[in-house]
Order: sequence, then C-alpha cells, then structure tokens
Amino acid sequence: MSSNSLRIFVSSPDDVKDERSIVKDVIERLSIEYEAYFELEPILWENEAIVATGGFQDSLVEPGTCDIVLVIFWSKLGTPLPKKHFHGMTGTEWEFINAVERSTKQSGTPQVLVFRKEAPMVGNFFDDDAVREVRTNKDQLDAFFQKHFFNPDGSFKRAFRTFHDQNEFPAWWRRSCTSCSMSEKAPKGSTSSGKPHLSVG
Repeated sequence: MSSNSLRIFVSSPDDVKDERSIVKDVIERLSIEYEAYFELEPILWENEAIVATGGFQDSLVEPGTCDIVLVIFWSKLGTPLPKKHFHGMTGTEWEFINAVERSTKQSGTPQVLVFRKEAPMVGNFFDDDAVREVRTNKDQLDAFFQKHFFNPDGSFKRAFRTFHDQNEFPAWWRRSCTSCSMSEKAPKGSTSSGKPHLSVG
C-alpha cells in the first residue's frame, strides 16, 4: 500500500449483494476521476483469498487500517463469528466496532459510513419458520442500531443514512465517499481534469 492509495473497506451481511456491486461500480468511476491524485483500493471479502487455515476474518484486512469503512445493512445483522475470539458478534458487527474504535483513537481515521436499507423485506410468509427468522433478524438489527446509534433518551449517538432502493443508493454513496477522505487527498474543488467537482452537495 503506497502513501498515495486510499483504501475503502466494504462491510455488510450477504443480503445486500446488489448494493455491493453498486459500490464497486462507483469506486471504479471515481478511480478514473481521481487517478491523477491517488489510487483507490476497494477491500471486499469476495475479492480476497480466503484460506482454510483460519476463519473468514483472519483472511481479511482489518477495517480500522483503511481510510474509509462503508457498512451496509438491510434485513439482518449477519452471521455470528466464533464466540472464543469475537464474543458472538457477527462479521459485520465486529468490522463496524473495529472501525469505530480505531477511528476514535486516530482522530477520525477511518471515516465510517453506515447505510441502512429500508425497502420491504422479502420472505416466504406461508412458512412460519421463515417468518420467525425474518422477525428475529430484524429484532437483532434493531437492537444493534439502538445500542450504537441512539442514546437512552432517543437522541442520536451516531449518524447513519437510510435509503429505500437501488436508485437512491449510488448517489448517496458517491456523495458521502467523496466528501470524506477523498476530499482530503485530492485538491478541493477539482478533478483530474482540473474542472470543478460537482458531485457533492
């Protein structure tokens, strides 16, 4: 990793595959736009070598070492990791906490961006077990947001953005990403072509 690279860690459960694909597409376009200033390096588990000598997290870059950590949720919190080392947290939950704790210690690096999709959840409502699973997953996700994003009096503890469909998400992701670390590494108000940057705001 060079000093001119900007690493973007993408964290999510497996129910937002379409959004993960959108994230990669946006990063590819931004890579062209900012290529004169720095290299964008997306970190996605599906692009990494997952080895059988350890767990999934052992094969991944630690989120807290990156410049931007993007976390996306929809219908569930994810799959639990081994209790011995991760105390029953899911992969996405641990990645979020790791990034937030490191950011607090390192004066805001990485920048942590959290998106929650609010589209209706799809399920087989003729299958009682499937209905219960959807309900349990949502309750776990709601509890996570209540713990990490809200104070006991209902006021906000941390910020996050909601979106309803795939038409909304690309623009919000691009704006948020650009206004964070990329605006610090590239000359403000310019692109590789020297023209004013109009995607933010």
